[in-house]
Amino acid sequence: MRPSQGPRRPGGWGRVKYVGGGYPTATMKTWIKLTFNSEGAKPSDVFDRLCMLGFKPTQGSQDLVYEWDRHATVQDAIWFADKVHTALEGLSVFYEMETVG
Repeated sequence: MRPSQGPRRPGGWGRVKYVGGGYPTATMKTWIKLTFNSEGAKPSDVFDRLCMLGFKPTQGSQDLVYEWDRHATVQDAIWFADKVHTALEGLSVFYEMETVG
């Protein structure tokens, strides 16, 4: 088997990405939790703006998730946080972000 192909998963799910030492990496994800202000923008408007950046609504303790198509660096995460900040500017929304993977 060639390293670039990776092992086949049951059901033929496709290729596994490899970084560095040849071990598969988990998909990087950025989670965002929102706190709304009654004097601020409507939640639907906030969600629309974040979905335009690629976030997807989710259930649980976080409100939305962004799934990176590659392994993100710290610089990538900071650049993306700046994009989120710009998108939410003036909407009176508090938010918390976490990038894991």
